[in-house]
Amino acid sequence: MHKVKKLFLFLIPIIYGELGAACVSNDHNKVLIEEGSLINKDQPEIKFKSAVFELDKYLLEGVTFNTCEDDSSWEIAADKAVLEDDVLSISNAKVKLYNIPIFWLGNISLDKDKEINIPNFGITDSNFDFSYKFEGGNENAMFTLEPIYTKSKFGVSLKAKFDDGMNKTSFQSFAIDDNESSWVFKINSLVKITEDLELTVDYADLSGNSLIENYGYKFLDINRRTLDLEKNLKLSWHLNNRLILIGKESFENLNLPRPVTHTKNFIKYSSFYNLDNWKVRRITEVSNFKIKNNVTLLKKISPPNEGADFPYFVYQDVERKNRRISFSNNSLFTGLNSKLDVEIFWKEYKIKNQIDSKNISHGAFQIRQIFKPTFNLSLGYIWSSFKDDGEIPLLDSFPKSQNPENNISMSPWYGDDRSGNQRKVFIYYTYNFGGIDFSVSTNLYEDYFFSNLNSELQKYFEKDPIFYSFKKSFGDSEISAEGNYNYKDNSMTSSTFEFQNTNESREFSISKKKYLNTSFPLNDLDNYVLKFSQRFDYFTIFARTQYSVENKSVNENIVGAEWYKDCFKFRLAFERARFFPFTEADYSKGNYFDQIYLTNPILKNNLSFEFELIGLTNPLKPINTLIQNGLFN
Repeated sequence: MHKVKKLFLFLIPIIYGELGAACVSNDHNKVLIEEGSLINKDQPEIKFKSAVFELDKYLLEGVTFNTCEDDSSWEIAADKAVLEDDVLSISNAKVKLYNIPIFWLGNISLDKDKEINIPNFGITDSNFDFSYKFEGGNENAMFTLEPIYTKSKFGVSLKAKFDDGMNKTSFQSFAIDDNESSWVFKINSLVKITEDLELTVDYADLSGNSLIENYGYKFLDINRRTLDLEKNLKLSWHLNNRLILIGKESFENLNLPRPVTHTKNFIKYSSFYNLDNWKVRRITEVSNFKIKNNVTLLKKISPPNEGADFPYFVYQDVERKNRRISFSNNSLFTGLNSKLDVEIFWKEYKIKNQIDSKNISHGAFQIRQIFKPTFNLSLGYIWSSFKDDGEIPLLDSFPKSQNPENNISMSPWYGDDRSGNQRKVFIYYTYNFGGIDFSVSTNLYEDYFFSNLNSELQKYFEKDPIFYSFKKSFGDSEISAEGNYNYKDNSMTSSTFEFQNTNESREFSISKKKYLNTSFPLNDLDNYVLKFSQRFDYFTIFARTQYSVENKSVNENIVGAEWYKDCFKFRLAFERARFFPFTEADYSKGNYFDQIYLTNPILKNNLSFEFELIGLTNPLKPINTLIQNGLFN
């Protein structure tokens, strides 16, 4: 796309109007021309009604121009302008569409690094929205300042990025002068202190849930199914085959408080080395977890209190020491490619600030061996010591999603609070050829160990499963599927299916998703998602719809159309979506689990009007981005 910045770099001689220009010379250094144009060899002309040329300075009156190569429906018009040193300074500039002024730009300067921003309009919940962007920066940094008027309140958004090739930082924030003085910010940063020492920051915070209740996710650049905002700081030191990490991990809830809501302070030491044919890895971590939920909530949800439904204990203050050593060996065994993994770990928990303060020690080990009789086929077993970990709190752990690869993993959990507690003999097969990508896994024998306190978590480890993953491409289309079929009960524990068809003018997909949500305790997901866009000669229509089978309701709709002709693009879009619950738990209406549901009865409506002057203003967000980034994707 051509930019305005290119208009003024290479000027060639003046082209006069139809009747020629009347020239008046007052002296040898000044020339007056009536009606003409300046032409760039690569860009359309800058027309003027009169001009005075003094050395390298050009004084223009009655200026009009655009940045289109073909016919244009719009132009920038100004009473006066000065062209000097490849910079065009315009006074009282206006944008005209079909010769009708649509908005005023004021005094602006266009140089090689400058683009024009135009206002954004919209309606949210029957309230008028207005915003305007101011941008600046250089080769390594840029920022965008956006004053906003929404729901009869004034706010401001600030975005900034910095990247010098080694250090990277991005920052975004929003604040509004409403009754709660709402605000939110997010920063991601990587700072190279030395060649071996670096600091990473992934930190966000917000003033409260009223920000989302009142404005939805319009000003929050996060996934709408996100349960929380990350608050992570980490300092890492790489030294040969050793790694030292010092950090802090936490998050801010965006809905009802979860039981696994802790602030984690930790120091972690890892070393890697070879011992003959063995690869050895040692990890030692010392962590302290402090719960963020309030004490009243804890009394309500912590077993063994009457009416509590949680499958594990919730503690306020816990110190954890975790030691782990693993051995891995690849070799030939009886003519077969073989991989043997051995893992030994020891955990110590010091539970503090409780009436029944106590120490818990937990040790375990597991072995996995995989044989590959062919390139695609793997046979193997996993044997774990069975240890009762029911009294061990869940601090930073949750089950992995169900797929063929995770089925043969030595740890079906993220985090360090749960051991495998699994014994199985498995088959794993993968195939990739001719546009087909396929994998499947099942267990010839399996056994898991759960205490009574972990019974709620058994649903993540259904017995007699067939895990599968499939993808097939043909022409412009693709079919993909993934899931876990329980052949004993003849039921699907989890499954996803998607058909998509994409070409130069069309994007269509329909998907069915049913799976256990590993971000415990959020409800399981069961929905249909439709995404569609079709481009015609001058316009494009698009839509996205999400339907919840469990709630029997449409939780999200977006429909819109985009018109593009004569270097002008206009988009109209309407969005209607539900959001997470943002109220405090009310136990008179039931226990905690009864109140963890997928969406909120509150609906947010947004109608947006967007337009782009091709080559002059910042381009609109692509339509495929709008329809892909939905509430539940």
